[in-house]
Amino acid sequence: MGLRIICTAAAVILVGTFQLLAGLSGSSVSILMAGGLLSLLPYYGLWKFLESEAYPDVDLYLPGVATVIGVMLSGMSRWIFGLSGPSLVDLLAVMLAALGSGIIIAIRLRGRLGRCELCRHPLTPTYYQCLRCDRMICDRPSCWVGEYHRCADCEKYQVPLFQFDEEGWLERLGPRIESGRCLRCEKGARECDLRRCGRCPWLMCTQCWDLENGRCTRCRWMMPDLSEFLRQG
Repeated sequence: MGLRIICTAAAVILVGTFQLLAGLSGSSVSILMAGGLLSLLPYYGLWKFLESEAYPDVDLYLPGVATVIGVMLSGMSRWIFGLSGPSLVDLLAVMLAALGSGIIIAIRLRGRLGRCELCRHPLTPTYYQCLRCDRMICDRPSCWVGEYHRCADCEKYQVPLFQFDEEGWLERLGPRIESGRCLRCEKGARECDLRRCGRCPWLMCTQCWDLENGRCTRCRWMMPDLSEFLRQG
């Protein structure tokens, strides 16, 4: 963290120096352009050597803070040393520096969300992690099947969710039933592993229990010891 403090101070000095040189030119256009563009210097210069997963938020905001302070100090320095009086141009330069840094921060925050692993569109703040394939999925209906809490690929290929052995099914649904048919797919006991619902007397096969995320299609009872995300569905 000490290195980041030193780098922030260096960024303030660099930005302030460049902004001061722009101010000494006497051109309002130069002052405003420098204020708007100098936000690029810390982000795409100094901080390229410092960014790490250990300080993700610090590395996101510190360069912007350094830019705004540097531009502000430049205007104050020219005023203190009598090189120019306080002006609206200097205030606008500070605002442009803040705006430029804000735009960079917004772009980087959006980049952190990544892309949907099905359609490759950038993820919005509303996205999901599929419990069956562990991929990040956007909320588009073509990618996320909200009714069943899974991505479109897992729905299409019926990717299993539960990896229970016999003991796991026994603990949640009791012993295998040797007669009857599955309420959902209508397969007989000879074709599948039938288990009884914990609330009503109806049966479903273990594959259908999986496809329904552990919920009975008749009475909506849910198997115990499942993800809270599934229970909210």
